[in-house]
Amino acid sequence: MNSSAPGTVGILLVTSIVSLLGLYGRPQLIERSLFRPYELVRNSRYYTLVSSGLVHGSLTHLLFNMLTFYFFGPPLERSWHHAVRAPVLDRVDPERGAHLSSTPQ
Repeated sequence: MNSSAPGTVGILLVTSIVSLLGLYGRPQLIERSLFRPYELVRNSRYYTLVSSGLVHGSLTHLLFNMLTFYFFGPPLERSWHHAVRAPVLDRVDPERGAHLSSTPQ
């Protein structure tokens, strides 16, 4: 894994751990994490907006998604960094932001 993509590594680890825990240790974790619009509104289960993305229905589903994310995550993170983070830093610290904006991708 490319060390210049710490967000991707973090998401891969958290998603894998939560999914494996739900699949093999605590199945009720998957049940509580599922996104159900009715329960979101009725019972204020807003956390399911995020938690539903962390659980997977099977080991095959998890492996396929994590493999796909492994290849797409670092380029997306780099493009986000150059498109969003560098201009923000340019306003906060012009010298550092200008350096980041001019760094080749």
